[in-house]
Amino acid sequence: MKYYMKLLLIPATCLLLAFSAIGQNIAHEKIWLEENFAHNLSLRKTYDFSTFDEVPIRTIVMRGDELFFDTYRGRFAKAVTVADSSGRIKITNLTKNINLSHYPEPKFNNVDFYFIFDEESILVEKRMSGKRVDTLRYVLINKQFSNITYPTAEGYLLLNGSFRFSDPLHPYFQELQNEFRLDGTLISTLGKEYTIIQKGIMIENVKTDYMTSFLVELVDKKGVKTSKILLVLDPSEFRLYDFTLSDKKVYHLDDRSYYILKPIIKENDSISNYDKYY
Repeated sequence: MKYYMKLLLIPATCLLLAFSAIGQNIAHEKIWLEENFAHNLSLRKTYDFSTFDEVPIRTIVMRGDELFFDTYRGRFAKAVTVADSSGRIKITNLTKNINLSHYPEPKFNNVDFYFIFDEESILVEKRMSGKRVDTLRYVLINKQFSNITYPTAEGYLLLNGSFRFSDPLHPYFQELQNEFRLDGTLISTLGKEYTIIQKGIMIENVKTDYMTSFLVELVDKKGVKTSKILLVLDPSEFRLYDFTLSDKKVYHLDDRSYYILKPIIKENDSISNYDKYY
């Protein structure tokens, strides 16, 4: 803090103090995801990791006045920062937290990464001597929603939107439409609220490939809570399974009791539906 007081008249310090104030004014963590990555999750229901080939930062998180980052296939770490006179914040410990089995070791040698931010977005600059500056924009995804946490943020974006809901084991079940909202509201016969509890759980009896998995809690109109496993098989089909949990905390899906959710993608208004949350 003494270091910042000495630089009080320097614009970079004012920026740092403003950044801290943002974190102190909220009771929950703030989460930024790379803009196109977040769009693909929310609108197209798919992952596109190619953007992290050159800038390996997957997520930026602020807890109180502390800044963290998550690298693609790497570690989640507290950021070590240095301010410069132009108003940028340099992240000095990024290369120590990347996955060297995914990135060649010299790939980010002599490369500097800087954050330039406001309350709702962060511009990440990648600077290397003699080369043009690469930039990526990260958007704040939980401006209004305190239920979203760093480990579950991608799940909320994947579920965000409208789905056709059906029961494949009961062929005469009428297909219904339901909507999952980022604030945890659920407009559906499934219930009135939902919470994503956990990501990437251990499942022992999945017979097909899938994109990702989550443990989801549904709350019906009477307040009764039910837990389901969400499997995202591909961008066009999600499944909600009943399950049992072993003593070793491994989940066994009940293939005789599950629902199918098919995302309703509307290309003409998908961008506007996404933007209203950011």
